[in-house]
Amino acid sequence: MAAENFVQPAIPRFDGHYDHWSMLMENFLRSKEYWTVVESGLADPAADVVLSDAQKAEHEALKLKDLKAKNYLFQAIDRDGGRQSNFAEKEEDSEITLLMAYQALNQTERRILNKIFVKIPTNFDGENEEEVPTAVSGNSQNDVDDVPNSNLAPIMEAETETPTNSRAQRIRKRPAWMSDYEGISIAMNARIIGSGSQDLILAHGYGVDQSLWDKIVPDLAEHFRVVVFDWIFSGAVKEEHQHLFDPDKYSSYDAFADDLICLIDDMNLNLPLVFIGHSMSGMIGCIASIKRPELFKRIVLIGSSPRYINADDYEGGFNKSEIDDIVSNIESDFQNWVLGFPSLVVDSGDPLSVEKLRKSLANMRPEVALSVAKTVFFSDERETLDKVSTRAL
Repeated sequence: MAAENFVQPAIPRFDGHYDHWSMLMENFLRSKEYWTVVESGLADPAADVVLSDAQKAEHEALKLKDLKAKNYLFQAIDRDGGRQSNFAEKEEDSEITLLMAYQALNQTERRILNKIFVKIPTNFDGENEEEVPTAVSGNSQNDVDDVPNSNLAPIMEAETETPTNSRAQRIRKRPAWMSDYEGISIAMNARIIGSGSQDLILAHGYGVDQSLWDKIVPDLAEHFRVVVFDWIFSGAVKEEHQHLFDPDKYSSYDAFADDLICLIDDMNLNLPLVFIGHSMSGMIGCIASIKRPELFKRIVLIGSSPRYINADDYEGGFNKSEIDDIVSNIESDFQNWVLGFPSLVVDSGDPLSVEKLRKSLANMRPEVALSVAKTVFFSDERETLDKVSTRAL
């Protein structure tokens, strides 16, 4: 499992359907072993009760679990402010983070959180008209009498502020002590080049890295804010982040699509954006656009295919036996495969490009190259194409 500060897509995002989301959130908090404090709540000992050292330690541990549970809930409700909350292992810093996140929420989002939390009046920055949640309460049906238990989608539609694509309005200000937050954009070596009102993401394919785009980025940067990055399988990912690749998680394009969505959220990009995906990234972009269509204005697919293996009524480009041979060669003799494969998929009349691909493949860890190759070559996303509503080229 990837580090907690990276696997943001694992946190169930509130999508307006409270009942379904609450079940997902309960399962998530149970997996983190925080559900006991949600279920039973947290109460401070009476003033006349003297705790032993062991009891004090246990109480402090429960308080920390309570704060962590709240932190995850804020992240689930608010993709911008919550996501950027760099949870500190100190109670005072955590309280500040939670209070700041609460102030950033709109009215409807606060009502959702108040349904989960017990409310008490709190003075924050001189304002006491809002009630800030402090203790988790998982079972109370009367925490907020004006929010029904049924689907909250109608409430969201009626009361949520009009969404905006203005980057300035979406960015949440961070205090200085959050400046070292390392999110997915750090792990994926993401960079923004150029200027302009339209953001454009370039996503590379299998076996390469963001340097694939080096020749065209300067021209694009004259007209767009260009975002380049390395997928987590790339050999260009720094050693301290390489553990984030999980072969089970990335056995389908779905996890890559989640990473792309999280990257867009993490970088507070101007929306909707233009996405250009090469090879496997084309299909990843399509899947991401189905999950979050509001993020994408256009999708451009370069050399992408929903399926690479031929079928009776479909030509993918490879016979099953050819794919089996590629996978077998990667598994049995990776270094020799690296020497021969580039000349098969890149124009032999462009030796510099052949050598560039060869070096990129050689930088990959063999076990990662094998895992991603299986994901790519055995994928079948033909049914996905019918679900894409974003204009694509």
